Amino acid sequence: MSLTTNRTSKISIVLGMVVSTVLTPPDASALEIGYSGRLSEESGKAFDGSLDFTVRFYNAEGSGDPVGPTLKLANTELRDGVFQLSLNLDNSQLATVFGDGSKSVYIEVDAGGKTYPRQRIIAVPL
Repeated sequence: MSLTTNRTSKISIVLGMVVSTVLTPPDASALEIGYSGRLSEESGKAFDGSLDFTVRFYNAEGSGDPVGPTLKLANTELRDGVFQLSLNLDNSQLATVFGDGSKSVYIEVDAGGKTYPRQRIIAVPL
């Protein structure tokens, strides 16, 4: 099964970014960021099953430098093509990735051996 992201090709990926953060006291040890999207096969059929995901953060949409940790999430279940990832960052990693919030941050996802285009993410406190 092959996956691609060319908008004009037979396969599609729709990454719906949901960043949910809860304002936590400075001594909190971790913050969970929710990230979800949808993968489909070349035929357009929604992918079902499980895939290993790797997530990286960057300071630019193309090229640029990686910032923060590389997160590996094994055996992530997809139902009707939809996946939901919980990205846990401690305070130090959060500061490295988002800094003071004045610069754009992009997320890159590898799944099923394919790297998908980076998506801009924004932290939104609840």
